Amino acid sequence: MATLLDIGLLKGLSGIFPLLLIFAVMYAVLTRLDFFKEKQVLAAIISIVLAFTGLFSPLVAKTIMRASPFFVLVFIFSVFAIMVYGAFGIEQSSMISTITGEKWGSTFGLWMLALILIISIGSFSSVLSEEQGFLDLTEGNQSVNVGAAGSEQAGFFSVVSHPKVLGMILVLLTATFTVKYLTDSS
Repeated sequence: MATLLDIGLLKGLSGIFPLLLIFAVMYAVLTRLDFFKEKQVLAAIISIVLAFTGLFSPLVAKTIMRASPFFVLVFIFSVFAIMVYGAFGIEQSSMISTITGEKWGSTFGLWMLALILIISIGSFSSVLSEEQGFLDLTEGNQSVNVGAAGSEQAGFFSVVSHPKVLGMILVLLTATFTVKYLTDSS
């Protein structure tokens, strides 16, 4: 019996989601450019062509399907954060002015860019590992195997959670904020 919770029907439509996402993102980016502000039909045509081109590449489609749940989680957490700030009495105009202001706007933009890049690169490397395998790509090199074949994801997480890597991330974050606060003109 088919129910509303049966998502097996959506498997047949799974190719449409990357198509729509590529079209929407490319159309939004192109219409922000000065050249396409009055030529929105041309921007739509270019976006449709790029969306269908991305659809024909299984690597692109799988990467988008792998990354989209993480972007949805970021969006949900952002909405929850806005709701929590609103519950504490902070007005939306104050939140928007803080996010887009001179003092914190660039920092917020850099954090969002970093988060988008981490999700995108992680999804791409996961799909590439699934398709070709990183262990197969390094075969014949003088590299240390982390285990049996198929343990690439476990090897990735063991590298990311290694104390030296976490220490390096902490030092880089500290350096980023130090440079940001030292170069502030106010």
